[in-house]
Amino acid sequence: MALVKSFLPKKVTIKWSYPKTFYNGLYSDEAFDGWGLYTIAAKVKGKEILLYIGKAYKSNFYDRLSEHERKWLHKYSGDKYVRFGHFERPFIVSESAVHDVESALILEHQPIHNKMQKKSYTYTSQRIIKSVGNRGLIKKIVRMDDH
Repeated sequence: MALVKSFLPKKVTIKWSYPKTFYNGLYSDEAFDGWGLYTIAAKVKGKEILLYIGKAYKSNFYDRLSEHERKWLHKYSGDKYVRFGHFERPFIVSESAVHDVESALILEHQPIHNKMQKKSYTYTSQRIIKSVGNRGLIKKIVRMDDH
């Protein structure tokens, strides 16, 4: 176990996709084949609002996004967008690393529909999270040691 942990970096980079309308993202090849992080946002009066930050690790993006659509997203009218975030390689991406990054981003950004990790969170290792690409409202750098 210690050997695997040594390969997990203290700095991770998430590359965010171009925003897709929710349904285009939901039915994209990436949704069925991909895993990582995602954001759901809506445009309200011309301004983007972050609704949710989530992870897909044991399931794919499609499964997770479909669940949100059934539970609460269908209540929003107007434009909704999804961005997919992939961990840049090379390193071993464990479930705990994905959870750590998701938790830090939720605490930092306080999305409307996230319920957990909004006041505090637990983690396996402190990390510096760098977001690149089309990150939308996600900050470029989030330092877990700031929390």
